Amino acid sequence: MTNYKLAYIEHTIQLLISKLEKVQTQTGHVWRELDSIQSDLYALSRVYKDFILEQE
Repeated sequence: MTNYKLAYIEHTIQLLISKLEKVQTQTGHVWRELDSIQSDLYALSRVYKDFILEQE
């Protein structure tokens, strides 16, 4: 393989690693947001449950 081809392969690998790191960061943000939403929904469901119990 020529040095040009090896350099191209190395460059492509570096780009893929960079993209994977970016996706990993974005995924981390998404999971934190989903955890926050889940927590909010849990809190709302407790308030709703208390409201229903008060209505009985």
